[in-house]
Amino acid sequence: MQNEILAYLAGAVDSDGSIGIRKSTYATRHNTAWNPTYAARISLHQVTPQIPELLKETFDGSITKTKPSTENGKPLLAWNLEHKKAVVAAQSLLPFLRVKRRQAQIILELQLTRGEHYKRLAYWYKQENPEWENSELITFIEAAHVLNTDPSIIRQAVSNGSIPSITLERPQFARNEPRIPKNFLTLYKQHQYRSIDNRGRGRPLQLIQWREKLWLECRELNRIGTGKHPISELTGIYTPLPAKRLRRVIL
Repeated sequence: MQNEILAYLAGAVDSDGSIGIRKSTYATRHNTAWNPTYAARISLHQVTPQIPELLKETFDGSITKTKPSTENGKPLLAWNLEHKKAVVAAQSLLPFLRVKRRQAQIILELQLTRGEHYKRLAYWYKQENPEWENSELITFIEAAHVLNTDPSIIRQAVSNGSIPSITLERPQFARNEPRIPKNFLTLYKQHQYRSIDNRGRGRPLQLIQWREKLWLECRELNRIGTGKHPISELTGIYTPLPAKRLRRVIL
């Protein structure tokens, strides 16, 4: 793909586009899911069709016509792109974006959160407790008693990474020896992690909080300049940002 086209489209998105995250709580409100869903999205609205059509030709997506927002206004053509295709577009446009560069970085990070290892409770526990193997360990039977569940659920949770355990492959451990950190179960009962279902799968609060943080940051960035953000209500003499903060914004 030619850099000239990408640079041209990045300028259009910087000017008339939007890069963000669509959050949906429909499934949680209807008790069909535990967590909200977060989807990357990129859109652009213009009166003329050339740029929306070029974006669709380059990245796919859909184009719809919206009604004028004012009595004498003209209909707008809206180009929309979501999910993995929006991530691909953000990756391609990122080197050329200026105004919405951080938003593009955020949706790329959102895609990173979809890695399978981030969905495992054991991953987060090991990150926060690097010396966990030296802590007090208990057996599968004892862990099942602590969580008031069947030992088979514990074994399944261990096999899919929901519960940390010293692996069975280590020859120095007999089958009935302690391998599960007791501290993990303590934290679990204190709701530091979401519950483990009947297939042993967990729902890490850390992952939920990570995605929520990205959504909030992107939302705040997109509110600047719309009159809905505190920075839009500032009045008086303009004061430049300190050099350190300005560098962070630019990067």
